[in-house]
Amino acid sequence: MEQRREFLNWTFKELNLKSMDDWYNVPKEKIYELGGGAMLDGYYNDSLGNALVDLYRDYSWQQYKFAKVPHNYFSQEANVIRFISDTERELSIVDPEQWHRVSTDQLKAQGGAHFVQHPRALTKVRSLNLALAWVSSHSLVQVLAVLYPHVDWTRKERVDSRRT
Repeated sequence: MEQRREFLNWTFKELNLKSMDDWYNVPKEKIYELGGGAMLDGYYNDSLGNALVDLYRDYSWQQYKFAKVPHNYFSQEANVIRFISDTERELSIVDPEQWHRVSTDQLKAQGGAHFVQHPRALTKVRSLNLALAWVSSHSLVQVLAVLYPHVDWTRKERVDSRRT
Protein backbone atom coordinates (compact mmCIF):
# COMPACT_ATOMS: atom_id res chain seq x y z
CA MET A 1 0.00 0.00 0.00
CA GLU A 2 2.84 2.39 0.82
CA GLN A 3 4.43 1.83 -2.61
CA ARG A 4 1.14 2.64 -4.33
CA ARG A 5 0.78 5.83 -2.33
CA GLU A 6 4.39 6.79 -3.12
CA PHE A 7 3.67 6.26 -6.81
CA LEU A 8 0.66 8.60 -6.64
CA ASN A 9 2.68 11.16 -4.66
CA TRP A 10 5.31 11.05 -7.40
CA THR A 11 2.61 11.28 -10.08
CA PHE A 12 1.12 14.32 -8.33
CA LYS A 13 4.47 16.10 -8.66
CA GLU A 14 5.15 14.78 -12.16
CA LEU A 15 1.81 16.14 -13.43
CA ASN A 16 2.31 19.45 -11.61
CA LEU A 17 -0.95 19.07 -9.74
CA LYS A 18 -1.59 21.92 -7.32
CA SER A 19 -4.33 20.46 -5.13
CA MET A 20 -5.99 17.14 -4.46
CA ASP A 21 -9.01 18.33 -6.46
CA ASP A 22 -6.80 18.38 -9.56
CA TRP A 23 -6.94 14.57 -9.52
CA TYR A 24 -10.54 14.71 -10.77
CA ASN A 25 -9.20 15.92 -14.13
CA VAL A 26 -6.48 13.29 -14.56
CA PRO A 27 -7.49 10.59 -17.04
CA LYS A 28 -6.60 7.06 -16.01
CA GLU A 29 -4.71 6.73 -19.29
CA LYS A 30 -2.17 9.18 -17.88
CA ILE A 31 -1.57 6.81 -14.95
CA TYR A 32 -0.99 3.99 -17.44
CA GLU A 33 1.50 6.15 -19.38
CA LEU A 34 3.42 6.80 -16.15
CA GLY A 35 3.59 3.10 -15.27
CA GLY A 36 0.65 2.73 -12.89
CA GLY A 37 -1.58 0.54 -15.03
CA ALA A 38 -0.80 -2.65 -13.12
CA MET A 39 -1.71 -0.91 -9.86
CA LEU A 40 -5.07 0.25 -11.22
CA ASP A 41 -5.84 -3.14 -12.78
CA GLY A 42 -4.60 -5.26 -9.91
CA TYR A 43 -5.97 -3.39 -6.92
CA TYR A 44 -8.60 -0.88 -7.99
CA ASN A 45 -10.80 -2.35 -10.71
CA ASP A 46 -9.17 -0.09 -13.32
CA SER A 47 -10.32 3.03 -11.43
CA LEU A 48 -8.13 5.97 -10.48
CA GLY A 49 -10.93 7.18 -8.21
CA ASN A 50 -10.93 3.91 -6.27
CA ALA A 51 -7.14 4.15 -5.86
CA LEU A 52 -7.27 7.73 -4.58
CA VAL A 53 -10.12 7.02 -2.17
CA ASP A 54 -8.21 4.03 -0.78
CA LEU A 55 -4.77 5.62 -0.58
CA TYR A 56 -5.81 9.08 0.61
CA ARG A 57 -8.51 8.18 3.12
CA ASP A 58 -8.04 11.40 5.06
CA TYR A 59 -9.24 13.47 2.09
CA SER A 60 -12.97 14.00 1.57
CA TRP A 61 -13.41 12.85 -2.03
CA GLN A 62 -16.45 13.72 -4.12
CA GLN A 63 -16.54 10.41 -5.95
CA TYR A 64 -19.12 11.58 -8.45
CA LYS A 65 -16.46 13.91 -9.93
CA PHE A 66 -14.27 11.05 -11.15
CA ALA A 67 -14.62 9.89 -14.76
CA LYS A 68 -15.53 6.42 -13.51
CA VAL A 69 -18.22 6.68 -10.84
CA PRO A 70 -18.47 3.62 -8.55
CA HIS A 71 -21.19 1.18 -9.61
CA ASN A 72 -24.55 2.10 -8.03
CA TYR A 73 -23.04 5.23 -6.48
CA PHE A 74 -26.23 7.26 -6.95
CA SER A 75 -28.41 4.40 -5.74
CA GLN A 76 -27.38 5.37 -2.21
CA GLU A 77 -29.51 8.15 -0.82
CA ALA A 78 -26.61 9.67 1.13
CA ASN A 79 -24.65 10.09 -2.11
CA VAL A 80 -27.59 11.77 -3.88
CA ILE A 81 -28.06 14.15 -0.96
CA ARG A 82 -24.32 14.87 -0.83
CA PHE A 83 -24.28 15.66 -4.55
CA ILE A 84 -27.24 18.03 -4.17
CA SER A 85 -25.69 19.61 -1.08
CA ASP A 86 -22.23 20.01 -2.64
CA THR A 87 -23.76 21.46 -5.79
CA GLU A 88 -25.73 23.96 -3.74
CA ARG A 89 -22.55 25.05 -2.00
CA GLU A 90 -20.48 25.26 -5.19
CA LEU A 91 -23.16 27.16 -7.13
CA SER A 92 -23.94 29.42 -4.15
CA ILE A 93 -27.51 28.17 -3.88
CA VAL A 94 -28.72 29.37 -0.50
CA ASP A 95 -32.44 29.05 -1.18
CA PRO A 96 -34.02 26.01 -2.89
CA GLU A 97 -35.82 28.39 -5.26
CA GLN A 98 -32.43 29.15 -6.82
CA TRP A 99 -32.40 25.68 -8.38
CA HIS A 100 -34.66 27.19 -11.04
CA ARG A 101 -31.58 28.74 -12.65
CA VAL A 102 -29.47 25.54 -12.79
CA SER A 103 -29.03 23.85 -16.14
CA THR A 104 -28.03 20.31 -17.05
CA ASP A 105 -24.69 21.62 -18.25
CA GLN A 106 -24.07 23.17 -14.84
CA LEU A 107 -24.92 19.88 -13.13
CA LYS A 108 -22.49 18.05 -15.41
CA ALA A 109 -19.79 20.64 -14.69
CA GLN A 110 -20.26 19.97 -10.97
CA GLY A 111 -19.50 16.30 -11.53
CA GLY A 112 -23.07 15.14 -11.97
CA ALA A 113 -22.82 13.80 -15.51
CA HIS A 114 -23.59 10.28 -14.32
CA PHE A 115 -26.43 11.61 -12.15
CA VAL A 116 -27.96 13.39 -15.15
CA GLN A 117 -27.31 10.72 -17.79
CA HIS A 118 -28.28 7.64 -15.77
CA PRO A 119 -31.34 8.53 -13.71
CA ARG A 120 -32.35 4.92 -13.26
CA ALA A 121 -29.36 4.54 -10.93
CA LEU A 122 -31.62 6.01 -8.28
CA THR A 123 -34.02 3.06 -8.39
CA LYS A 124 -32.28 1.45 -5.42
CA VAL A 125 -32.30 4.54 -3.21
CA ARG A 126 -33.59 3.61 0.22
CA SER A 127 -36.04 6.50 0.34
CA LEU A 128 -38.88 5.26 -1.83
CA ASN A 129 -40.19 8.80 -2.32
CA LEU A 130 -36.83 10.05 -3.58
CA ALA A 131 -36.34 7.08 -5.89
CA LEU A 132 -39.84 7.21 -7.33
CA ALA A 133 -39.61 10.95 -7.82
CA TRP A 134 -36.50 10.58 -9.94
CA VAL A 135 -37.45 7.49 -11.89
CA SER A 136 -41.01 8.54 -12.63
CA SER A 137 -39.99 11.77 -14.32
CA HIS A 138 -36.25 11.53 -15.03
CA SER A 139 -36.25 15.06 -13.73
CA LEU A 140 -34.15 16.72 -11.07
CA VAL A 141 -37.18 18.80 -10.16
CA GLN A 142 -38.90 15.71 -8.77
CA VAL A 143 -35.93 14.91 -6.53
CA LEU A 144 -35.85 18.51 -5.35
CA ALA A 145 -39.59 18.33 -4.64
CA VAL A 146 -38.94 15.46 -2.24
CA LEU A 147 -36.01 17.24 -0.59
CA TYR A 148 -37.74 20.64 -0.48
CA PRO A 149 -41.50 19.99 -0.35
CA HIS A 150 -42.30 23.57 0.68
CA VAL A 151 -41.16 24.98 -2.69
CA ASP A 152 -43.60 25.27 -5.60
CA TRP A 153 -41.77 23.30 -8.29
CA THR A 154 -44.65 23.58 -10.77
CA ARG A 155 -43.67 27.12 -11.75
CA LYS A 156 -43.01 27.70 -15.42
CA GLU A 157 -39.29 28.39 -15.02
CA ARG A 158 -38.69 25.33 -12.83
CA VAL A 159 -35.44 23.39 -13.01
CA ASP A 160 -35.48 20.48 -15.43
CA SER A 161 -32.77 17.86 -15.89
CA ARG A 162 -33.23 18.02 -19.67
CA ARG A 163 -32.71 21.79 -19.83
CA THR A 164 -29.42 22.92 -21.33
